[in-house]
Amino acid sequence: MSRPVGAQRLQGLDKNSQVLLLTSLYASTALKRPIQLELYNSCCLSLQGHPALVTVLARFFGKLLGQDIDPLTNVMVTVGAYEALFCCFQALVDGGDEVIIIEPFFDCYEPMVKMAGGTPVFIPLRPVSGPQKPGKLMSSGDWQLDPAELASKFTRRTKAIVLNSPNNPLGKVFSKKEMELIADLCVKHDVLCFSDEVYEWLVYDGKKHIRIASLLGMWDRTVTIGSAGKTFSATGWKVGWTLGPDHLVKHLRTVHQNCVYHCPTAAQVRGIASSFLYRKESALSLAATQIHSRCQSHFQPAQTESGMDSCCACMAAAKLVGYMDHFFLLHTR
Repeated sequence: MSRPVGAQRLQGLDKNSQVLLLTSLYASTALKRPIQLELYNSCCLSLQGHPALVTVLARFFGKLLGQDIDPLTNVMVTVGAYEALFCCFQALVDGGDEVIIIEPFFDCYEPMVKMAGGTPVFIPLRPVSGPQKPGKLMSSGDWQLDPAELASKFTRRTKAIVLNSPNNPLGKVFSKKEMELIADLCVKHDVLCFSDEVYEWLVYDGKKHIRIASLLGMWDRTVTIGSAGKTFSATGWKVGWTLGPDHLVKHLRTVHQNCVYHCPTAAQVRGIASSFLYRKESALSLAATQIHSRCQSHFQPAQTESGMDSCCACMAAAKLVGYMDHFFLLHTR
């Protein structure tokens, strides 16, 4: 990175502008141990995260990203992915900076950019044009970025782009080609990428989750955000993390230290660290397949009984376009 990345506010106190998915049994059982033994859960430890958790995160994601991740400098544990996002914007966005947000987007992105004094710049995913078979719903994958329109959003004021794949709320999983388009523009314009990957294990129908930090030239400019809540269906535990190069993560640590300082120890050391040691990548992917199967078996009979196919046909006749079948899990026979 040739541009300064730390927000000026870090130099001092300047003025600043579900029910269907049960928590992993292994994670719940592991969490009970330190509480029962009264170990670990009463002490504040390292602000960047418990050594056991940052070590396992570095090892686990280092293989997936193709990086030699240092647990002490490249990883920071946060109070959920929400705090991870907050730290990104507060630490790396200055007043007047532009941040590109892909629509539709998770609701906190826009206000967090504004809280940091930045200006949100929106780029929409648009449905691919072309004939559609009567009664057939579109896939979330049919919503794509226009390359020329996306390129036009990058200016000398652009500091970062927020990438969310799989996307909430659309459910879209960005392809490698789409990721490479974004990566090339980030490198060309010297722009950061905040990659919100909390739904990384909920990928269905043969799709593959591409981690943008693994692409050429992107590790040094990307903060990857993950969530134990989404990974292990334990959203109330509020354990998330950031992964990235030290020249970015060190600024996040400054915000984290002066914001929440430390995350709950018990959930880190036993509930989450133990779960990552127990659950390999293949097991996490298998869990997503099982969830998808349950959703299909639950919704498809109801669709048939309610005449969903007839409804889709009527919509097509009226030139109304159905969409987001992977999000709502609606499929025609």
